[in-house]
Amino acid sequence: MKRYVTLLVSALFVLSLGCSDDSGNQDNNGTSNNNSMTNNGTNNDSNNEPEFMCPNEGELVCDNRCINVTFNMDNCGECGNSCAVGSQTCDGGACQCLGDNTLCGNRCFDTSSNREHCGTCDNECDISEACVDSNCILVSDRSEVTGVLQETNTVRSSSQDCGEHGPKSAVGGLQLNDELMIAAQGHAEDMAENNFMAHEGSDGSSPGQRADRANYTGGSVGENVARGYRTPEAVVQGWLDSDGHCNNMMNGSYNEIGIGYAVSNGGEAFWVQLFGRR
Repeated sequence: MKRYVTLLVSALFVLSLGCSDDSGNQDNNGTSNNNSMTNNGTNNDSNNEPEFMCPNEGELVCDNRCINVTFNMDNCGECGNSCAVGSQTCDGGACQCLGDNTLCGNRCFDTSSNREHCGTCDNECDISEACVDSNCILVSDRSEVTGVLQETNTVRSSSQDCGEHGPKSAVGGLQLNDELMIAAQGHAEDMAENNFMAHEGSDGSSPGQRADRANYTGGSVGENVARGYRTPEAVVQGWLDSDGHCNNMMNGSYNEIGIGYAVSNGGEAFWVQLFGRR
């Protein structure tokens, strides 16, 4: 009986040791394996989660919201693709130019009158040319330029009352000058493109500096600018009705002129007279 009990205790001790080893191995390896499987399983579950889908056709998730990208101005065709307000609209998932304007790069231009995109996006007129009806022509040949020249010389051919500058006697006519034409046309286009009217250019330039850049070698210059007038007759009359502009036009020391004319994308006309003497 004593021997039996001893054997039984020994057997239990061996069994206990065996269970302890098995349990320990399982705790270490099993825990490690379980953790590994849990981590991998968690990652796999995350990767396999279905993406949130917008319920309606044409919608994408942009900034955690469903946006219809077929007509949204800030997300046109794809998230973050913005169309230019005032010149573009989002139609069918693409930014489209308003009116008859043409998309060149990421901006809209009226290729019937834009000198840098005349007729087509890649056709740029020479510096001495303007874009008229989608064709490059010499600025001096434009009806607006010849009209202003004719009206200005008509004004100068008779005496005028320039208000605070007093009465002005008739003076000789003006001749077009190529360098003054380049400077005047450049300033007219600058004002039209950037929607402002001033003697100072968008780059801070003065009339004299623009004349210098165009290689004008004459004496001091004077400038008249205007916007909104639709015809040469109307703009020259507007200048004549203003004392300071009238004084410039009737200045007998000037014998040369450059005339600039440009139209903004919105259809507004901008005019420049740049007087010089030689």
